[in-house]
Amino acid sequence: MRSNSYQLMAKNHKRYSGPATIIYSYMNEFVVECPKCKREALVSVSNPYDVKKGKLVCSNCNYSEDSKDLIRYKAIVKMNCHDCGRPIDISITNNTVMVKLLNTSCPHCNCVTPVK
Repeated sequence: MRSNSYQLMAKNHKRYSGPATIIYSYMNEFVVECPKCKREALVSVSNPYDVKKGKLVCSNCNYSEDSKDLIRYKAIVKMNCHDCGRPIDISITNNTVMVKLLNTSCPHCNCVTPVK
């Protein structure tokens, strides 16, 4: 079964003649499940390419959250120790800020090395 808009378009035989766009450009609002009450909530973004500016609002329980508060970073260090040459494999998860410099300690010789 075809939708009414498709039938109307097929009947008039007119095609879209506006500027070239992609469907992703129209993705500004999404209906999702509220993480608090499990009912319908709305996520809205001003620009679909900027996920850091999204906001979830639930009209049922008045819960809201910003996407920038939910972003987490993971720091992974895989290298050999500069002192003893043995492998160092460290993974630090759930960081709220991006780590630019991390002081790593070798689990074998306890040599501390700053890593970017």
